[in-house]
Amino acid sequence: MALSKAKNDSAAAWSEKEKAGEQLRKAKEQIDTLKDKLRREEDDTTGRRGAPGLGAGAKSYTDLAAKVKELEEDKHVLESQKKTVLALNPSTGSFEYIGEPVALSKDGDLNSVPEVVSAMKVWLKRPGNDRLSVLQIFEGLDLANAGEVRASDFESAMARLGVRLAPKELQALKEVLDPHHVGYLSYRPLVRELLGVPQLDFMHKVVIKLARVVVDRDLTQPKLLTLIDLDTQANMTLDAFQSSMNACKAPDFNFSVEEVTALFRCVTGAAQRT
Repeated sequence: MALSKAKNDSAAAWSEKEKAGEQLRKAKEQIDTLKDKLRREEDDTTGRRGAPGLGAGAKSYTDLAAKVKELEEDKHVLESQKKTVLALNPSTGSFEYIGEPVALSKDGDLNSVPEVVSAMKVWLKRPGNDRLSVLQIFEGLDLANAGEVRASDFESAMARLGVRLAPKELQALKEVLDPHHVGYLSYRPLVRELLGVPQLDFMHKVVIKLARVVVDRDLTQPKLLTLIDLDTQANMTLDAFQSSMNACKAPDFNFSVEEVTALFRCVTGAAQRT
């Protein structure tokens, strides 16, 4: 009974959101039309000439201005209804977000693919988001079942996950998911990564570099820790980590200051912004 009620409530919410979205679209069209007429009416020095194209019931400039104000107030109400809400999409049977998606970071655009993916993981761990079926959302847009979608459909999938990607963030993902720039993004590696199956494509390059060093030197975890944490501090500041990594420098163990900083952030999560 509880599940049935939740589905009914979600379907009703979905319907209301669609209705509000259509009303908002129409209100914006009316506002744009009336503002255009107002601009033309401003040339009338008396402010009383009938607005062109309004027919027998032509309105004055003052009337048009009042109507625009009324529509702007309606628009404000409709805009407030755009808040993103998780609901059951009756056409697909999956839970999706409807309304206005949110940015991955409130502090500005994220700078790298690992940061974008990490922020997406944080978002998906939010209460209630466990109902989201990431794979099902993408597959619903992949009508050819090819494992890839157009860029516009990829953005649509992100919106259904409740996420709005900044242009720079989207471009960063495109470089990984569409490396040959054919206009289609392979979504399955991203889905696997988000579901907890690490993919090399989304690992920071410096992490992969360190992993190769570990393999080449046949380092076990204790050996690696002994190498970079001689004083067994367990907790290190960035400066201490920089000094330790610098002391380890060798032809096959050479990391720049920028790379060490990136490693530190990957381990501590200092680069994640939610």
